[in-house]
Amino acid sequence: MKRQSKPEKIKKEKSTAPGEWLYFAPANVTVRSIYEVLTDDYEVEIWEDAGVLEIGLNDGATLDIEWTKIPAKDEITAAFAKQHGCENVFLVTLKPEEFETAKKAMNKIVASLGGLFCGDTEDFTPVLQ
Repeated sequence: MKRQSKPEKIKKEKSTAPGEWLYFAPANVTVRSIYEVLTDDYEVEIWEDAGVLEIGLNDGATLDIEWTKIPAKDEITAAFAKQHGCENVFLVTLKPEEFETAKKAMNKIVASLGGLFCGDTEDFTPVLQ
């Protein structure tokens, strides 16, 4: 019997970027101000009372941003925020393979509103500012 080769599957390149990020922002930044920066270029849904944004990227991918309080016990995150002059923190979620697309929106937010994005990792890397 002849051996039939299986067609090779095309794989999306794996990204080394984390899927969980933190956006450290100045005191005046709210989900509404982030929304206003992005509405010209992206499809953005806002749930202002919940402090949540969903930014449509492409192919159904989203960049999700949610305001959060730094827990009192989390002295490391609080110190990092203070060191960078930031008072607001947002949890940011994306698919790692969509990082390059999400990065454009993240850069636009930082350029317009200040602050910085960093990986939700022990050492806050990578940093995008």
